[in-house]
Amino acid sequence: MHDSRVNNKVKNIVLVVFSIVFIAYLLMVFDTNSLMREVRDAFHWRINQAETVGKPLHSFNMNREHETLGKSRLFLIRLLVIHNFREGWIWARYTYQSFNEEGQLITGSVCIPTKWRIEKIDGKWEIIDIFEAP
Repeated sequence: MHDSRVNNKVKNIVLVVFSIVFIAYLLMVFDTNSLMREVRDAFHWRINQAETVGKPLHSFNMNREHETLGKSRLFLIRLLVIHNFREGWIWARYTYQSFNEEGQLITGSVCIPTKWRIEKIDGKWEIIDIFEAP
């Protein structure tokens, strides 16, 4: 009888600790939603290139200088987020395609793993560095 109460207490403690860790991780993920939207906007040419020049995000602000662009297609997923609400890392994977106005594929990348070093600057997450395999 005594052993079952101890086992139940241990199970409850483990469950509480796991729940706290899980909630903390969800907060980390949700805290970076605005950065993920900004990356999507860059890939889809919704950000003026002048705003991203000199920033790592500029490498995702694809082909805006070409006036013949039609549509873009992007699949972007966060794989892992680790930060302390001031700085950290995001691991992601993306597949990207851009098409001209006639619907012909201009360029594309498939299942590209990427790692971003991030910092919160003036309350906004910024990508400080991007690491991708050549």
